Amino acid sequence: MAHEASQETASKSITVVGTLTDEGVECQAMRENKTNKLYTLVPREKLVDFKNGDHVKVEGTIAEISFCQQGTTINISSIIRA
Repeated sequence: MAHEASQETASKSITVVGTLTDEGVECQAMRENKTNKLYTLVPREKLVDFKNGDHVKVEGTIAEISFCQQGTTINISSIIRA
């Protein structure tokens, strides 16, 4: 039953607005505006036009498995400046 819950969480769509930071060890990190929660972002290819300090809106799904080592990892479907 716990496995089913993790699959639900992994496929959950999420939209986060915040600022890109240098807190990521393996992945680009961002802090959400409202909660100050730490998120990490993949894949890197979607981030080539962005840098730390950029204010962005990220849409995607929560990753079930991640190598990012911290935060909640989002598989990016879209990222734009906010």
